[in-house]
Amino acid sequence: MIMEYKSLPLYKPIEIFLDKIYTLLEKSKDILFIPTLKTYIYDIYLLNFNIRTLPIQYIKYVLEKKDIPNDNLHILYHLANKYNSVYTFELFSFIENFFIEVKCKNLL
Repeated sequence: MIMEYKSLPLYKPIEIFLDKIYTLLEKSKDILFIPTLKTYIYDIYLLNFNIRTLPIQYIKYVLEKKDIPNDNLHILYHLANKYNSVYTFELFSFIENFFIEVKCKNLL
């Protein structure tokens, strides 16, 4: 029996971590989510993904998978520009701050 591999969905491991980050931000009620967020970001880094583009990838994930109002999307774009990691050497803290600010402004 021959399987058609074209019918299988494309495996994107970055989406698994973005989904974990999204559910973490959505379900957490306090600031105690930060150590778990750091773990996810470090795992993404260890899998050799470009974490400099993580805020933009998160916005693309939210656009594809979740329903988000245009006002929140506009604020997300501004946050991604604010935390543009091209100009900094403190990459992990910038990425963490982006997700913390997304949570604080409740842009889920």
